[in-house]
Amino acid sequence: PKMMDAMWQQAVAAFQLPEQDMVELRAFLKGAAAANGGAPPRMKALDRALKLEDMILYNSRDALRAFGCSGFTLWGDKAPDGKLVTTRNFDYPLPAKLGVEGQLIIVRHPEEGQAIASVAFPGYIGTFTGISEAGVCVFLHDGSGAGHKRPKRRYTPVTLSLREMLRTTQPGDAMAAATKVLADTGDYPFSYFVRVVAPRQEGQPSPPDTDYRIDATGLTN
Repeated sequence: PKMMDAMWQQAVAAFQLPEQDMVELRAFLKGAAAANGGAPPRMKALDRALKLEDMILYNSRDALRAFGCSGFTLWGDKAPDGKLVTTRNFDYPLPAKLGVEGQLIIVRHPEEGQAIASVAFPGYIGTFTGISEAGVCVFLHDGSGAGHKRPKRRYTPVTLSLREMLRTTQPGDAMAAATKVLADTGDYPFSYFVRVVAPRQEGQPSPPDTDYRIDATGLTN
């Protein structure tokens, strides 16, 4: 356990979460302890109580392994009544039954910006599948580009950046906002396709769905 904890601390040092997200993780730990009779839940694998460092690693999973599955978007004459239809599939094998049974729909109502609904797991606060009250959607999908064995620098999980983008973005500027967020994050440990879908604006000639590829070289499209 001591060796595992040392490796854990080294891994945690690779990640940098915004303070607003750290506040949420601390609150989650406090709530988990309150629901567990006042003591943090125990981690069987490490034979100790759950710590904040564990929550940081758990919420940095987009840098630790690829995940995202598939999806599609239809619009125009391909969709019923010409309406926009977008989906996401969770079609990869899950290592545990809990991964399926434990999925949640989390709805956040921030003091400023858009409310956001995300599909996630208990304790996971990032958005790899989400929609804002303005109708902007983001989906993280497995990519095909180059990757790193570990981040080259302190890495902010892209799912947290995407959640912030949803909170602050309107349909008319969703694609520009996504481009900036994904370019600013820099090189990625894994490759992903990020699909951004926004309600079509009147007279808008461009598609309502834009796909971005991110990998070890950064934003590549």
